[in-house]
Amino acid sequence: MDGTELEYRVVGKGEQFLIIETGIGSSFYDWFSFVQKIKNDYKIVLYHNHP
Repeated sequence: MDGTELEYRVVGKGEQFLIIETGIGSSFYDWFSFVQKIKNDYKIVLYHNHP
């Protein structure tokens, strides 16, 4: 593509997707405790939105 790098993680076992977009002041690593609680109900895609 245009050379843009994207860091992402896909976690979970559910059939429904939940997308968590993080940005300035937050990392998707900050969401991992929450993700651990819901990972059996959703397939979660976390990524950093870097401008």
